Amino acid sequence: MARKGENIWRRVSDGRWEGRVIQEYGANGKARYKFLYGRSYKEVKEKVKAFESGLRGQKPAPAKAGRLFSDVLSRWMENAAMRVKESTLMRYHGLIQTHILPRLGKYPVDKMSSELIESFIGNLLVSGRADGKGGLSPKTAQDILVMLKSVFQYAGCAVNLEHIKIRKDRKESRIFSRDERDRLVAFLSADTDLTKLGILLSLLTGIRVGELCALRWHSIDLGEMTLTIKETMQRVKNLSPGDAAKTKIIITSPKSANGMRAIPLPSALAAVLKKMEANPNAFVLTGNSKKYAEPRTVQKRFKGVLKEAGLADTNFHTLRHSFISSCAEAGFELKALSEIAGHSSVSITLGRYVHSSFAIKRSCMEKMSVQCYSQSDSQSKSAPDSLHSTG
Repeated sequence: MARKGENIWRRVSDGRWEGRVIQEYGANGKARYKFLYGRSYKEVKEKVKAFESGLRGQKPAPAKAGRLFSDVLSRWMENAAMRVKESTLMRYHGLIQTHILPRLGKYPVDKMSSELIESFIGNLLVSGRADGKGGLSPKTAQDILVMLKSVFQYAGCAVNLEHIKIRKDRKESRIFSRDERDRLVAFLSADTDLTKLGILLSLLTGIRVGELCALRWHSIDLGEMTLTIKETMQRVKNLSPGDAAKTKIIITSPKSANGMRAIPLPSALAAVLKKMEANPNAFVLTGNSKKYAEPRTVQKRFKGVLKEAGLADTNFHTLRHSFISSCAEAGFELKALSEIAGHSSVSITLGRYVHSSFAIKRSCMEKMSVQCYSQSDSQSKSAPDSLHSTG
């Protein structure tokens, strides 16, 4: 489990904790890392502190005029490695290598301008990758813009990007209809195995696929009927030297403090969980403390379940989206719903997930109509006869 602002995480492969520290800078300005290992977070944390205290280390220096933007990006990434989670660092790495370096890396820092960045962002939205294959989503373009603001601030570049605005993507995600939810619950409840149990958990609690994959039985309290989310699982790029694997699985804390949350369990779901309860250290999806099921495997199994249940294909996130939307339709208090979902604000819950069904809209229209006609009839009956006379 990574800690905010630290490059320390737990390895899924052997359960050990791993920490990464910048050891020195090579002649090319690239950072060389020292990897430290231990059986606990505390042990690795102490090793990191001891190692850093023995360094006279070099700090990333702001870019000088004439230096290429590619050099500034490299230094900024080295700085980011000391303050963000590994999963976030890998996200930065992917965006830089795929989108930013091919188009902006060759420019001298002192030649960068807001006009250049505005044109760059516009091209990303139209053509996307440097090879011209498709446009990026507004969300990805916005992430890149936020990154560039941070890079310019780090490098001391006076490039104002505040005027660049990206239109938000209003595309609505698919949600299960009431009939589809009922059919899915019935299918998952019949001859329930661990995969079906995991899908049922996500449908009835709204947890994300990464949170489900990292979930162990000790995070489920059947006495108090609560489920506590403490960790999430992700597959990220592997930058460890000497390791042939291109990617690796890590288990970290949720991306924000709001992601750490306790969720009340419905009694019917708690009853199903009680029948399948296993070793406290075992992963819920496998019943084994050493073996796990990763997100892409669960996504694949979910599609197989949909096919067996006779439901249209969709992605795993539809479970979360359907849970939040159905709770809102049922009159769930929005602040409580936002906390259960792990959102930082109610506006995120409303903006991203809460979309009224057409049936709800029709019901509201009928209520409004009945109220209007009721008031009209009441006023008509109480009016003086003179108002109804024809003269």
